[in-house]
Amino acid sequence: MIACAVENSAPPTVCTYCTDQYIIVKQLEYELKNLQNVTSLDNSSCTHVIYNNYVVSYVSDISDLITQRFWMDSRCESCVTIQWNFTAQSDYYFKDNAIEFQNKLFNWSDCVKSNFVQAEENSTVCDKCVKPFNKLFQFYWDVYAGSDSTFCLDIETTMNDTMNLWHNVWGCSSKSGKVVEYDFYNAIIIPTCLVLLTAVFYIGSYNQSDQKLRRLVQYSRLEEPNSRRSRILSPSFRDDNSPSNSINEIEPFINS
Repeated sequence: MIACAVENSAPPTVCTYCTDQYIIVKQLEYELKNLQNVTSLDNSSCTHVIYNNYVVSYVSDISDLITQRFWMDSRCESCVTIQWNFTAQSDYYFKDNAIEFQNKLFNWSDCVKSNFVQAEENSTVCDKCVKPFNKLFQFYWDVYAGSDSTFCLDIETTMNDTMNLWHNVWGCSSKSGKVVEYDFYNAIIIPTCLVLLTAVFYIGSYNQSDQKLRRLVQYSRLEEPNSRRSRILSPSFRDDNSPSNSINEIEPFINS
C-alpha cells in the first residue's frame, strides 16, 4: 500500500489506483485484531501482544497512518464505495460522479492527443478541444458547487492540473470561466474590503482621540476658581434657577 501510494503521489491518485492494496491492508488488520484463539507462551493472545504488549505498536501506527493520512485525508470515500466483508471477500466500485468525470476527462485527453500531434501551434488544440474541455469543467463545477456531494483528492488535483495546462501552459481560453472569475474577484474584493475596514478603523480611532485631545486642551485653558468663589458656587446654589434668589443669598457672604 505504501509503495502504491508513493508511485501515485504526483499527482495524487491513491483512491483510483490503490484501492485493492487498501482493502488488503484492512483485511490483514481485521485478522490481526481477531487472533484471540492464538496465544503466546504466557497465554496472552497474539492480538494483545501485537497491539498492547509494547510501548510502540508499529503495526497499529502503520495501519492508522494508511487509514487516516492516505485514505481519509484524500476523501477516497467520495469516489470509491467499499463493501466490506472480512469473513469472505470485500468488493468495491467507483461512484457515478467519478466515472462520469473520468469519461469526460478521457474525451478531452483524446482530443488533445489527436490534435496536438497534427498541430504546429497550440491554437489548433484550443479551437478543436474547447468543447470537451467546457463539458469537463462544467460537470466538475456543477458537482463542486453542489452541497450534497464532493470529489476525492484524485479528481480535484486532476482538474487543477488540467486547468493549469489548458490556461497557463497552452494559453487557451474557455467559455466557462467560473472558477477563474471567482478566484479573480475574490483576489480583488477580499483585499479591498480588508483595506477599507482597516482605513475606517484607523480614521475612527483618530477622530475619537482628536476629540479627547481637544477636550483636554479646552479644559486645561480654564482658570482655576479662587477659594471664595468656589465656596460660593456650590451645588446648592447652582441648583436654584432663580437669579434674584441667588443674588440675595450670595450678598451676606460677600459682605462678611
